[in-house]
Amino acid sequence: MTLHYTAPLDEMCFTLKEVFHAPKFWTNTDRLSHVDEQTVDMILDEMAKFATEVLLPLNQSGDEEGAKYLDEGRVATPSGFQEAFRAYADAG
Repeated sequence: MTLHYTAPLDEMCFTLKEVFHAPKFWTNTDRLSHVDEQTVDMILDEMAKFATEVLLPLNQSGDEEGAKYLDEGRVATPSGFQEAFRAYADAG
């Protein structure tokens, strides 16, 4: 089975910019004043690639293997999940 996912980038951008008026918020917030729309567009694009290239393939192992409770609060995740989390963390 071939899985396909296309992140709804247009909808994400519209929601951030037109519904939440995020650019105005960024401009008026000292900690975010350096953020511009181009930077956010690039971040969203990279998030979409990550979702498609890294997370989407995990659907199968997640469904087939599932998470398993081991003991004393420890959980084993399906194949690929630890690597995906590490890639996410490493990407910042």
